[in-house]
Amino acid sequence: MTFNAIKYENLPGFSRLFVDFINGNKFFENRFPNNNRLFEDTTYLSSIGLSCQHRNLIKSTIKDTMNDLFLNQKQSENLHLLSSQNNLAVVTGQQVGFLGGPLYTIVKALSAVSLATKLNSFHKDFSFVPIFWIEDNDHDNLESSQIIVYDKNYTPKIFNCDEFPDKSDRRVVSGRKFDEFITKVINDISEIFFSLGNNSEITTRLKDIYKPSKSWRDAFVELMNYLIGFTGILFISASQLQKTGVFHELAKKELENIGKIENLIQYANSQLEKNGYHIQAKTAKINLFFQKAHSRHKIEPISGSQENFRISDEIYNQKDLIKEVSQYPSNFSPNVLLRPIFQDYTLPTVAYVAGPSEIGYCSQLKEVYEYFRITMPAFIPRHSVTFIDRRTTRFLEKTELSPAFFFKKRESLQSFILEKFKDKESEIIISQAAENVHEIFDKLKALAKSIEPTLEANVDSFENKTKQMIDTIGKKIRSAELRKYDFLITKYLEASNYLYPFETYQERIYPFLNFLINTEKDTLIPNFLKFFKYEPNSHYLIYI
Repeated sequence: MTFNAIKYENLPGFSRLFVDFINGNKFFENRFPNNNRLFEDTTYLSSIGLSCQHRNLIKSTIKDTMNDLFLNQKQSENLHLLSSQNNLAVVTGQQVGFLGGPLYTIVKALSAVSLATKLNSFHKDFSFVPIFWIEDNDHDNLESSQIIVYDKNYTPKIFNCDEFPDKSDRRVVSGRKFDEFITKVINDISEIFFSLGNNSEITTRLKDIYKPSKSWRDAFVELMNYLIGFTGILFISASQLQKTGVFHELAKKELENIGKIENLIQYANSQLEKNGYHIQAKTAKINLFFQKAHSRHKIEPISGSQENFRISDEIYNQKDLIKEVSQYPSNFSPNVLLRPIFQDYTLPTVAYVAGPSEIGYCSQLKEVYEYFRITMPAFIPRHSVTFIDRRTTRFLEKTELSPAFFFKKRESLQSFILEKFKDKESEIIISQAAENVHEIFDKLKALAKSIEPTLEANVDSFENKTKQMIDTIGKKIRSAELRKYDFLITKYLEASNYLYPFETYQERIYPFLNFLINTEKDTLIPNFLKFFKYEPNSHYLIYI
């Protein structure tokens, strides 16, 4: 396994905010005040450890989240360490994802493992445990149920664990379970994986994990644990925590002071915009969701009213909401902007490993952390990778192209292909034919005008028809030429599908299993883990 690094500023698709954050722009020292204290200030570390009031709850919720799994020795040791005030958490997280979700899910988890290992080596008086926060309070059923895998021709294939996926489905993901349809889906995916590498261990394990009546979350945890549990990482479910009522005080404070968080975030947004940065996430009057009959709904202000709010088809005022949160605290969950607050209120989070979008919206939250009197953790970027298999490597070497060449819009790639393979001499002949037609018809037009002016329009009409015929002939000639190069053109498009599917990075589309299937799990993953010792300040091309 070898790699090359490419600076983010030399790649498309990464915001100026994220690039400046990576490059250490001074502005972000204020927005993320504890980033520089992680390896320097033990007082900061102690304050995080001492402020955590929920250690027994954390341990019991982790056990509930991983209840059907065997904890290995390292995981058991890490779970025990959580009892100590000198224990701190390196946290990352993601919503539930079918087949583990896109590649970056595993990348985030291993980034957190690596950072915890580094901190354990650096700070001998503290212990650091990697924890994966499963955001299963989410209601994006379509995103959680869908995955895209590539087949032996690098053609992307979309699969869904839900037979009738619906973007408007507001059911909470934590309550979703597979039905009989999952058996067919896993069989179809297994056929594709078999054609790629015949790794029977992977396909057998998938069939064991993804079964009717199993919850989406439990399958996600079991698969993640199968892949990377050996690192000692622990998994905690947001919905399991929500059921305990631990979020009650935070939700109540938001409801008692409606609009306060909105104002704080709007202030942060003004600072970001003043410095030329985009706003990643929108705030709301109430930054909470309300769970009703297994569905999750926004709490939306009613136009023209300062006191009344709509939840689905019912109207609530502020007093109703405060009464509701006091009696049924588990019905309330945070939106995207309050999720980090609820997380770090519960866990002794010393550092959170974040993706580019998370860095964006967490840059809006300094004042919110201060308002809730929660110490803001350090925010460390996750690693970013593109895998390159041997087949693609051979093609790149043959064409003398870099992988980054394919990080472009499909139109640009197609223009390159057309330019590369078109016959220059044919283009000249076709172009000259069009020019000759124009000259000939100019002479005919002058002759017609001198004899009978009304014939000029007829000449123009015939000229246009002749030009159209030449254009049609030209297109057919070009298509015939391209057919001669079908094999090579196909290889270019295959490389594009593999390296930059749907005009975005591979890590955002394909699952880790897609790359694991034609190798040995016990070889690839430990070797991949070694890569994480490198700083997450670039995008890495990893040759496997």
